[in-house]
Formats: sequence, structure tokens, C-alpha cells
Amino acid sequence: VAAGVSCLALRENEVYLAQVAPAAAFLYRAGVVMRIEPSLPDALEPLGLHEEFRPDFSRYELEDDDRLLILSPRLADILDEDELAQALALPGEEALPELYRRAKDVPDCGALLVATTAGQD
Repeated sequence: VAAGVSCLALRENEVYLAQVAPAAAFLYRAGVVMRIEPSLPDALEPLGLHEEFRPDFSRYELEDDDRLLILSPRLADILDEDELAQALALPGEEALPELYRRAKDVPDCGALLVATTAGQD
């Protein structure tokens, strides 16, 4: 069995992401969707193919109204960047349900969303 993995750790507004392919994550900031995928050669092969693996680590400082989304590979394949941008532009509590509505016919998929909100005075 071979599988990809994404692992997320949060500390205040800092997000640490570790990935081994196939893995897909997206950062939504100021209306723009940026795809995040492993780029290190040792992180491009799925877990289970080799005895050793090295995840690709990245760090992001989330700003007000940012979204960081991790998707299962099957779900990432069917949603294009325009669909993701439309869903992620919604308030945090509405974005994930909208993504699941768009993926209702996709079996065995999952998503994890971290959403920040603008500070209140």
C-alpha cells in the first residue's frame, strides 16, 4: 500500500505543513489561491514505496481572512482553482460546507480547513 500524507501544526497564526506526495494543500489569501505541493525529491514518492521518506516542510504566517485547505488527492483533482477561490471566499464557517456540496459525488474524500478571521476592535 502506498499513500500520501499532509500533516498540519498550528501555533497562534503560524501554520507548519508537512507533506509527502500525493498531497495537496491550498493557501487562499486576498482572493488568490496558491497550490502547495511537496517539491523535495524524497517527498515526491508516496509512503510505502521505500523504507525511508522525508516530508517536505513549509511554514506560513496566516493573516486576517486567510484560509489554508488540505484536500485528499481525489478531491483536489476535481476542484479547479476558480471553484476553490469561490468557496474559500466565503466566511470560514460556510467555506467547508460549500466544498463538500461541490464534492458530494466524490467517494472517499476529505478536507481540512483552517480559517482566520479579521480582528475586531
